[in-house]
Amino acid sequence: MKKQHVNDPNWVTLKAARQISGRGKTTIRNWIISAELPSHEENGICMVAKDKLLALHQSKPARSSEKNGKKHKNGHRANSGNDHNGKSFPQRTMPVSALRPHPLSAEIYGGQHDARLLESVKFEGILSPLLVTADGLVVSGGERLWAAQEAGLVKVPVVFVGAVNEMEIKLMVLEANIARVKTTEQRVREYNAYKEIETERAEARKGSRTDLGKSFTPGESGKARDIAAGRVGWSGPTAEKGCQVLNAIEERSATENMQIVEEVRHLLNECSVDAAHRQAMELGWLPSSAKKKKEAGTPGRIAQRAFSQAKTAASKLAKIVAAEEIQMLSPTQIRELRDAIEPILKWVDGLGRMEKKAA
Repeated sequence: MKKQHVNDPNWVTLKAARQISGRGKTTIRNWIISAELPSHEENGICMVAKDKLLALHQSKPARSSEKNGKKHKNGHRANSGNDHNGKSFPQRTMPVSALRPHPLSAEIYGGQHDARLLESVKFEGILSPLLVTADGLVVSGGERLWAAQEAGLVKVPVVFVGAVNEMEIKLMVLEANIARVKTTEQRVREYNAYKEIETERAEARKGSRTDLGKSFTPGESGKARDIAAGRVGWSGPTAEKGCQVLNAIEERSATENMQIVEEVRHLLNECSVDAAHRQAMELGWLPSSAKKKKEAGTPGRIAQRAFSQAKTAASKLAKIVAAEEIQMLSPTQIRELRDAIEPILKWVDGLGRMEKKAA
């Protein structure tokens, strides 16, 4: 059952937050947008964490503009947002048709939507602006975008993020969903995304000098697996078990009895990672520890693993290419995609020529 925050004293509505802190609506919403203030939308009501609200109020001095608001020439108050570096960006509006959700959000959280949010948007519109990139990719607010589309809205309020790389955007997508109620399956997918990000960070650190006195923030050191697992509230081994089970579920969905597959999925989401892992082991979906250790380093095993990973990656790429979203790529993104694929195609073509000669 989803956690209810409306009656939880640790969570308060935006109206109550303004009364408690004395801060303006714009300031509080900017804290939410910048992921400084955890929030959760429930029954169409935006709830914020009370303790974090008070901490932000004490650590950030109030300014006169927070009470009175800066006005444009037309008399409307100008809301502003902050990107992850603290740089301020004004609130604007964008056509709904020009916006698209970040694919990572759909991949992790799926297509389940809250009908209550839709009803709220139909009556009140979009109250909290969407956080988007300059080319219309929604970093935070995918559910609000869906509700706006369903409600037939033409334009929605947005705040643009600064110039950031793809890794930073992915991190912002994940952090925008910190307060979301998630299934274990979604947490596993979050873990995979965090691990990819932390691995990239580790590689970047290897390539940078360490004799210049640069200090890293907490969480930038240590194994990528353990850092990523800590972000979703697990230990490294538990997170890896969850990955094994989810991978097995996805692989067996095409060949196994779907009732059995869904039983394992139910164990993962409703019981525990360990329970689902044990069941997958009993079904023979996962090799035993002794067998894994014995076979892991053999040439045949290594080749099979490489083939499986390559085939999975190719299947995912095929699905992406077949989807409508691929049509929205910019010329620069298309060139980068082509450059990434070209070495693979050359290698495969080389193998084909070798096979013809051998024949």
